[in-house]
Amino acid sequence: MTDNYVCWKCGAGISHLPFPLGRMSKCESCKADLHVCKLCKFYDKTRSNQCQEPVADPVADKQRSNFCGYFEAKIDAFQQSQPLCNWRKIHGISLTD
Repeated sequence: MTDNYVCWKCGAGISHLPFPLGRMSKCESCKADLHVCKLCKFYDKTRSNQCQEPVADPVADKQRSNFCGYFEAKIDAFQQSQPLCNWRKIHGISLTD
């Protein structure tokens, strides 16, 4: 079930995309790559190489598409930041738009 998956960068729903996400998958709202460390359930800033998977190859740019075979999208990848909140509020955009 993919109903609760959202883009790691903008929070837009991505449930309409085919899962598992492919390397070339992009968010239709902000055009961010989706097969990225920041959307992966193994992404962990506190770990070596920022990954919980001990045998995964290191990925330099956590926001760009990669070839990692351990990638699994996680539901809570979007971390709403204050500047984005203010931008959305100013432009009258909610996360459900």
